[in-house]
Amino acid sequence: MGNQVWGHIKQWLGISQAMSTLKATAKWIFKEARGMGLQARAKSIGFVCTVYYIWEARNERIHEGITKQAKDIIRRIQIQVYRVIYNLYPNITET
Repeated sequence: MGNQVWGHIKQWLGISQAMSTLKATAKWIFKEARGMGLQARAKSIGFVCTVYYIWEARNERIHEGITKQAKDIIRRIQIQVYRVIYNLYPNITET
């Protein structure tokens, strides 16, 4: 499930780089997203949210017996990225 979620979020954020491990991904994301621009911030926020929501889903499955669908996790990540970006750039308009 984690690979499916991350694959979808990568595509959504326009990340084409193939990364095999979480460590390699983190290193690449923070190198790539070093800037302060919208795209750089969206990529790093998307990565952090993906790690968090996959971890949260894992804990809910193990400790509470609740299994979440990948599509639900993806949607939560997208909403959170939009919220953070909007708070950082409240005057941004969609092009």
